[in-house]
Amino acid sequence: MAVLSLVVIVCLLLLSFGAPLVAPQDPYDMAALDWLDAFLRPRTEGSGGYVHILGTDNAGRDMLSAIF
Repeated sequence: MAVLSLVVIVCLLLLSFGAPLVAPQDPYDMAALDWLDAFLRPRTEGSGGYVHILGTDNAGRDMLSAIF
């Protein structure tokens, strides 16, 4: 059980440090936000050409990028 927990923690750490490579957009870059992309459904392509795997919030930010 301890080894499995260590593997999960290491995977989460690698994902958090590699988030700029995995996440499609910077959720804190206000210049890149588009209000027309607000409340997109999951797996929808936005106006920037990104496929939003988890959808977008009310400001058009990618939810996957915000989680990472």
